[in-house]
Amino acid sequence: MTASPSLPISPLAPQGFQAFKRSSVVTVGNTQISNVGAQRGLDVEFNVRRTLKALEPNTCDLRIWNLSAASRKAIEQASQKSTIIAQPPSGTPGVAGAAVNIIPVQIDAGYVGHTSTIFLGEMSSGTARGAQSVVDGPDYVTEINSGDGDTALQLQRINAQFARSTPPLTVVKALLAQMGVGTGNLGTVASIFNAAPGSLYQLGTVLKGNAAWHLARISASVGLEVSVQNGAAQFLKQGQALAGPAYNLSPSSGLVGSPTVDTAGICSFVTFILPGIVPGVAVSIDSAFVQGNFRIIACEYAGSTFANEWYCRVEAARYGVAP
Repeated sequence: MTASPSLPISPLAPQGFQAFKRSSVVTVGNTQISNVGAQRGLDVEFNVRRTLKALEPNTCDLRIWNLSAASRKAIEQASQKSTIIAQPPSGTPGVAGAAVNIIPVQIDAGYVGHTSTIFLGEMSSGTARGAQSVVDGPDYVTEINSGDGDTALQLQRINAQFARSTPPLTVVKALLAQMGVGTGNLGTVASIFNAAPGSLYQLGTVLKGNAAWHLARISASVGLEVSVQNGAAQFLKQGQALAGPAYNLSPSSGLVGSPTVDTAGICSFVTFILPGIVPGVAVSIDSAFVQGNFRIIACEYAGSTFANEWYCRVEAARYGVAP
C-alpha cells in the first residue's frame, strides 16, 4: 500500500444542515418534481448506489408519491418493450441496433445553493429495470428502478476491425462511441493511451463482443481504471483519485458519526448528501479516531422528502489501492 500524497484541502459543506434547507430535483422523462427549501412538490424517496467497478452499472431505486394518472402511464409504458430502434451512433463500427426504449432519470440533491447531480441514468426496456405503480392506502406510489450506463455496459456490442498501428486512443474513442456514453475526462488521460507501446496494435486487431469489456481491458493494459459515471466515461490511474483538491470531512463539515477502517484498509463513513461526494474523489478525513487522505470507491445516497433520511454512506481506500 502506498502512502497518501499530500493534497490541498477544500471546504465542502455549507454550515448548518436544517431539514428545511434540503433541495432535490427529480426528473423522469418529461416529469420533473422539485422540493427546494420551502418549495414543496410531490414526495419522493431514493436510493442511489455508485461504484468505480468497470462493468458494474450504478443504480437508482426511486419512489414517487401520487403522480398524475397520465404521468404514471407514460413512465410505466416507457419501461416496457417497444418497437423503437436504438441505432448505434452514426459513423461508428458496430452491429444493428436492438429494440430498446430509453427514458432518462436524473436526481439533483443536496442543500439549497449546494446541490449536484448524484444520479444520471436511464430506464431501458432492453434491461431488467422498469417501473410500476402500486396502491398504498390512499396513495399511488410509482416505483422506478434505473441504471447509469445499463445499455452501454450490458447491451452494446462491437464487431470491428482496426488496421495495423492503429493508435490505442482511436480504438478507445470507437468503443465509447459504440457504447453511446460521453468521453468524460478522456482528454486528461489521452497522453497515456498515446504513449502505449507501439506493439499494442502493430498487427491490427478485430474487436468482437461486449464493448465495455474491451474498453476495461484496453484501459487496464495502460494502467487505467474506467467506469461509467452519470452517462460518461471516467478514467483514473489505477488506485489514484480524480484531479483536484481533497474534500475536508469533519464533524463540522458534514461527517456523521465515527468513521471505521476494516482489516482490508477500507474506510467506511457517513456524510450528509453533499455536492462532490462521488466515486473517485479524494477526501481528507479529520475525526477523533480516523485521519488521513482516501479516495472514494463506492457510495450510496439515501434520501426522503418526508423522513429524516438524507445521507451518503461511503467506502474509501488509501491511494494506490484498486477498487
